[in-house]
Amino acid sequence: MMSQSCIVNKAVSVQNTGMKEYQQMIGEDPQLVRTLHAARLVAGADAPVLINGGKGAGKSLLARVIHVNSARREHGFTLINCAGVDDHQFPLNSLSNGDHTISEITSGTLVFKEIGELSSAAQASLMRFVDSASAESLRIIATSSMDLQQQVGKGEFRQDLYFRINVIPLSLPDLNSRESDVPLLINHFTKCFSLQHKRRAPIYSAATFKILKKYQWPGNVQELRNFCERMVLLLPGKRIGAENLPAEMSANKENAANGSVINLPVGGIDLSQLEQNLIRQALNNSRGNRSRAARLLGITRDKLNYRIKKYALIIS
Repeated sequence: MMSQSCIVNKAVSVQNTGMKEYQQMIGEDPQLVRTLHAARLVAGADAPVLINGGKGAGKSLLARVIHVNSARREHGFTLINCAGVDDHQFPLNSLSNGDHTISEITSGTLVFKEIGELSSAAQASLMRFVDSASAESLRIIATSSMDLQQQVGKGEFRQDLYFRINVIPLSLPDLNSRESDVPLLINHFTKCFSLQHKRRAPIYSAATFKILKKYQWPGNVQELRNFCERMVLLLPGKRIGAENLPAEMSANKENAANGSVINLPVGGIDLSQLEQNLIRQALNNSRGNRSRAARLLGITRDKLNYRIKKYALIIS
């Protein structure tokens, strides 16, 4: 069985686990480091936490990090995949983790994964449960890949429930904004799966790492994890080159190898003006959300803020 440190966002409807070992989140990206630092600071508190991030970014794993760093670490960790339940399973006294119904759980950490997937009726039932839950012994964490504030504005998510769960907001960056973390994660998962499957670890060339760093990873860390397991199983001990990569990853290998994503016009360009235009487009496409705009540009939020100040851009 794979060690718990290799697990990223395992999809289950209801899960209850006694987590005794530290859950690793690998990376040196500044935004990720800040989020992990904040998570450990609030782990000992009782307030609800809302973890935002793209699908496959590791939101459930971050919830585990909070749990194992809290005073509740010896109590249960129960995860409910809200995308996998329907109105007939609410109220929560009909959802069971095998030993107890969810409404009977009074201690530990209760995680509602992808809470934005709940119907209006299920949200109402959950609101009643949150109101009655004892904050002293039961910690509630919610995760969402949706913009719940936007969903509230559309009338698709209850405003009162949003404010109850959004006491401590944490945000996980997508992998495509953590380019420097890609080699770290590949080395970590390759080692894990090599040990699990008792296969020699494949070797990645510098050129291959360059391609993989430029790949957008639409499935986030989960996609990278699956890719690493596939390479361990299919190419144990082999040197991984561009020819061994899936088509979607190697399609732009020439651009990735030379760092080019556009063709330079014969007459040249105004680089600073191009950068300013791209920043404005990213901010417009993300409706002013700088974290999302940074992900669209493939840079960190800090780097985006630096460029906004550098060019003295006026952001409406």
